[in-house]
Amino acid sequence: MDSIDEQWLDLDKQSQKRDTIVAISNTGKYRRADGTVGILNLRHKLKYYGELELCSRIIAENFLITVRRPDQTYIDHITHYPSEYNVNDVRNLRWCTKAENCNFDEAKENYSIAHSGSKNGMYGRTGEKSPMYGRTREKNPAWKGDDVGPMGAYKRAKKLYKAGKITEEELQPYRNSLSEYRRAKKKQSGEPSSENLMG
Repeated sequence: MDSIDEQWLDLDKQSQKRDTIVAISNTGKYRRADGTVGILNLRHKLKYYGELELCSRIIAENFLITVRRPDQTYIDHITHYPSEYNVNDVRNLRWCTKAENCNFDEAKENYSIAHSGSKNGMYGRTGEKSPMYGRTREKNPAWKGDDVGPMGAYKRAKKLYKAGKITEEELQPYRNSLSEYRRAKKKQSGEPSSENLMG
């Protein structure tokens, strides 16, 4: 591993509380106002001149001295699991385009894991519990994540039914759930339901 001299960047901090981060280094560390030093995590955000920025971007813009094209506006972590240095160490960062960021080897591997669930526990929801389960990128209709309401679950189930992946009996609970959801919404809004109109 190439060794580098540790350099510190003072942050523009108005608050001087003891736990306020006042500086970060090119090796992916932070220093608080009370003098304690720690390691920045992967998605750590910090206030930098009034703007909330990812620490990786602040480090790259101040310490990553490499030639880059104008379209390379993204920061990529070469690996999320470095063994010899911190994840936000300047040696683990590189400039890239949006397309390049999606096509690096580790990005492809993570994308594959998210869809197939081949490494349990990496994302907390893998395999059939993943919202992106399946090689066809079809979301699992039974997954009860925050982004799945009765309408979304029914649409997913209907697509799977049309594709012959689930039966009519397996589709019916999603249809019933959507009907109940619509009835409840009408009741909340004060609209008369179809049963009341018929009666």
